[in-house]
Amino acid sequence: MASESGKAVASWDRMDQAAIGDLVLHYANGSVRGFSIVLAPSRSAPRPYSSETWNNDGRILDVDYVAFDLPVRLDELPLEVRLLEPKPHAAFTSKGRVNQGYFYPVSMGLARAALDIAGIDLASNLDEEPLRINGLSDREGLARIRVEQPLIRRRLLAGRPEAPCGLCGDMFATDYLVAAHIKRRADCSERERADVNVVMLACKFGCDAAFELGHLRVKDDGTIVVLGPTSSARRLAALEGRVAGAFTTETRKNFRAHRHTHAKTPATSTIDVVPG
Repeated sequence: MASESGKAVASWDRMDQAAIGDLVLHYANGSVRGFSIVLAPSRSAPRPYSSETWNNDGRILDVDYVAFDLPVRLDELPLEVRLLEPKPHAAFTSKGRVNQGYFYPVSMGLARAALDIAGIDLASNLDEEPLRINGLSDREGLARIRVEQPLIRRRLLAGRPEAPCGLCGDMFATDYLVAAHIKRRADCSERERADVNVVMLACKFGCDAAFELGHLRVKDDGTIVVLGPTSSARRLAALEGRVAGAFTTETRKNFRAHRHTHAKTPATSTIDVVPG
């Protein structure tokens, strides 16, 4: 296939190198918009829509596409990652800008960086399972995605390099914060799963795990109560009576649901027990 001038275009011809199971990042208008998995080799095909600028002969590549809930901007991809892309035929210039073209090879390191920012964790068995999307907040198969969490986490962070934990209140870099469900996710409706008030930022230094286990609970006045094994209670005792940073009138009902979920958790510490 050639351009109007009769010359071959490498970024077009490279579509023929795509193999079944390959991962493709989709970039447009300054952002990575989603990813797909190649389902079949490219083949010759007419243009699917008419154009007065381009001829009708072309290639088609069948893929299974997953759109990011929030596109990943180019400036969110670390410059050092972009500059490490293998040459020649890199998708980026020597200054980290995007090369003009259609289909470029990218490293798995760059792909994972983009997917991590979007909140997507690819399964390790890329060539064993087909991609299945059921249209709800869980997408299963090759990519196992909790669709709503990446978007909510990014809304909670609001572009900040660090933020307070919703329980202990201490400031942490974003790498040490997770989007933790206040109300157990399995008990949330589809609408609730997209509600920013059902999720909080929790630190990886004990708060996230202790809350998930029910060893930290938040009362209707917003104060924290420490429960669970005595050894854990001693470690978390400094949080007793502290007002949870994530507590608001909007999150109160979700903290209440969390208490009810863990009402039967044995309270073996000597610290006060929250009524179920």
